[in-house]
Amino acid sequence: MNLTKLSLLEQYITENGAKPAFTVPFLVRQNKYNVELQNWKDYRNIRKGIITIRQSGIRVKSPDYFPCLTHNPVIPIIYENDNYRYLNKSELLSLQSFPTNYRFPDNYSLTKIASLLGNSINLTALQHFLKDKFSFNNLKFVDLFSGIGAFHLAVKELGKASGLPGAFLNKCVLALDINKSCVEVYQLNFPTTPFLKGDINQKEIQQQIIETDFDLLCAGFPCQPYSKAGQAQGTSPELTNLSTIIKKKQPNYLLFENVPNFLLYESSKFLLPLLTNYQLQMAVINPKDLGIKQNRPRLFIWGEKKLYNHEI
Repeated sequence: MNLTKLSLLEQYITENGAKPAFTVPFLVRQNKYNVELQNWKDYRNIRKGIITIRQSGIRVKSPDYFPCLTHNPVIPIIYENDNYRYLNKSELLSLQSFPTNYRFPDNYSLTKIASLLGNSINLTALQHFLKDKFSFNNLKFVDLFSGIGAFHLAVKELGKASGLPGAFLNKCVLALDINKSCVEVYQLNFPTTPFLKGDINQKEIQQQIIETDFDLLCAGFPCQPYSKAGQAQGTSPELTNLSTIIKKKQPNYLLFENVPNFLLYESSKFLLPLLTNYQLQMAVINPKDLGIKQNRPRLFIWGEKKLYNHEI
């Protein structure tokens, strides 16, 4: 990681002053130093902004406009004690509400850790969504498209809040991901959880999931087909095969996470009608609205199988 490019920001400040002389409603990049001012209103010192070094230039967001940690390896920079520095590991973990003792392999760079965290779910947002729905213990759950383990942490922690002995806590009985780094981090933090490193599009993987005994299916299926920043194809074989698993297995509970844009695409119209025997609740939650310095709205979907009274 190299902060030498910030000399261009200092040159910009020398010529233009540390306080913007204009209001920037979204993004302005009209200077020879490629300094991008984003969402500035009335702030006194550019150096106190949230800084990122991007291919397009040096982007500076006002401090009240929270950073967005994503899978792209762009680590936020702050100015502190008369020096610029990258956010450290603990600060990156806090942006996604992960515990500061969450483990990564020793050979992982800060850039790689930032990328993995950026592709994860914010724990505070997830727990906020579940707080009025999740009153269960001793549930067995599967963690599909597991990433580095946000679903596992949230579901297990909600079980711990009950105060019941460990034998009654929610238990992850199977996790799945295709990404080698995610597998390494997950297994480092949850070494006793059975893990499938593979592709959900493979029939044998699907069969293993279906044959597993579980109550709750968690799935943060790939968001790139629906993301504004991604390919926005609107279709996904992973979602198709996930739907097949749900249709065959019919778990009692479902928990999904994706980008809000998912609801705008045909894939949502494909998935949701398959869940007619589930009572669904949805919400878009942004961590910044919960006091977390992370501007990243996400869609959460909770499904609970409807109970039917059958006449005998």
